[in-house]
Amino acid sequence: MIDLSDAAERAVTKWGGQSQLNQVQEECAELITAISHVRRGRAGAVTELIEETADMIIMMKQLMVILPKDRLEEELAKKLTRLEARLVDES
Repeated sequence: MIDLSDAAERAVTKWGGQSQLNQVQEECAELITAISHVRRGRAGAVTELIEETADMIIMMKQLMVILPKDRLEEELAKKLTRLEARLVDES
């Protein structure tokens, strides 16, 4: 299997951050549409959602290359801490 981190680095290097930000936006829209199709029970929607989720994971990895790593990690830690607190509170 191709290494996701390596592929993300290469894609951003080849096409540039701005281009890949545009691609992230497009993939977000496609994922939103796929979720709507699943919720409406459209035929083939689960397959579509799986495909769009895979695309989005690839694009999220590219965002991790584009954005400042330290700031992203700091924000991720805050969000995970908040999620953990909510999970404990709701138990």
